[in-house]
Amino acid sequence: MKPLEKRPVGRPRKFKSVKDLKKKINKYFDSCFNEKGEQIRPFTMSGLAIGLGTTRETLCQYRTEFGEDFSDAIKEAVEKCQNYAEERLFGSGQVAGVIFNLKNNYKWVDKQELDVGNSSPVQYSIDELKELKELAMLRARQELKSLTQREALQISNE
Repeated sequence: MKPLEKRPVGRPRKFKSVKDLKKKINKYFDSCFNEKGEQIRPFTMSGLAIGLGTTRETLCQYRTEFGEDFSDAIKEAVEKCQNYAEERLFGSGQVAGVIFNLKNNYKWVDKQELDVGNSSPVQYSIDELKELKELAMLRARQELKSLTQREALQISNE
């Protein structure tokens, strides 16, 4: 009896080799230009995926799961798309779509950094916490008493 052959599990790779992948990537970017060399279509992630006959999710998988050579080829193509989007930020007055693209495809974020001075946490002993609680309760009672007195004064003036 012949031993069983080991077969790879799962769907076969979309691209047989890195050379095949790079050829299809170049074909996509070339398709964005007309015969005169003028760009007629933007470089986009979804356009790249369609040009490669795959999905955006599959592109992301190739960036992380199929070895360094495949990963480098995909990362280079994605960088080219990102660079195109970045340059559009400076070229036109309508940048909302470009910003949306950069946030959703390239992990850009709107971020504010706040420096709050002393970044070490404040530490209190249990006794100090009890004292702070008592002070807060006393202040709350005083505020309530003051409000009650003002309401009573308002009612008597009416």
